[in-house]
Amino acid sequence: MPIWTFEPVYPESWAASAHRVLLLGAEPNGDTNYGGLNDMGAWFREAEPPSYNSGGRFYVRNIAQLAGALGQAQQHWPDEGTLTRAAVTAMFHQGVVEGLLGGLRYADLKATQGDASADLDEVRGYVEDNLDEVLSFWMPPGVADPHQPPTITVIQGGIARQVFAERVLPELRRRGVEGHYVGMPHPSEQRSYESLRCAAHSMAAQLAPLPAEAVRWGSLRGQPGWLTFP
Repeated sequence: MPIWTFEPVYPESWAASAHRVLLLGAEPNGDTNYGGLNDMGAWFREAEPPSYNSGGRFYVRNIAQLAGALGQAQQHWPDEGTLTRAAVTAMFHQGVVEGLLGGLRYADLKATQGDASADLDEVRGYVEDNLDEVLSFWMPPGVADPHQPPTITVIQGGIARQVFAERVLPELRRRGVEGHYVGMPHPSEQRSYESLRCAAHSMAAQLAPLPAEAVRWGSLRGQPGWLTFP
C-alpha cells in the first residue's frame, strides 16, 4: 500500500511564515488520476489550472479554507457568489495563490493510501500504532520532522475530527503544545461554494487555542453554521 509524505508546499516560506496552517485530513485518496510524487506538498506545487491534477474541487476548497484560516477570505471573495473555481484560477494566475501556499502544509492522519472514502477504524488504528509519527507535525523540529510546527490546524471531515479529538488532541494538551484549531468539512464533501465562503469569512474568528474547546462548520436541521467540535 503506497505511503504518502506531507512536506510543506514551500518549505522555506513555511519556515519564515508567522502563520503556518496545517490542513489535516484522514488519509490520502489513491482513487485519482494523479501520477506524480506521493507527497502532498508536491501535489499542491504541481497543481495548475485547468485540471489541478484532476482535483479541482479539492484544490479550490482547500485554498478557500487556507485563506479563511489566515483571515483573508473576505478580501478575496467579499460577496455572495464570488467564491468560484474561476475566481481561484484568476488568483492563481495573479500569483495570489502561490503567496497563500507559502503558509500551507497539508497532511493526513493516516499516511498509507486509501480510496475515496476513509474508514474510521483504519484511521484510528493507524494513529494508535504511529502516534509519535503523527504528533511530530506539532513538535519542534527534530529527527522525526524537521519542519516548524503549525500555528493553526484545520481538521477536515468527520473521521479526521473524531480521531483527532480522541487520540491526538489529548496528547497535544498533555504536552503543552501551543496553537489554534478549528473543524471544517472535508474538501470532497458535497457542500456549496457559498456555504464554504460563509464559513471561510468567519474561520479566523472561530479559531480556539488547543487547550480550549473548538467548533466546526456543519449543518443543523439544514442550516449551516458553527457547531460543537468534533
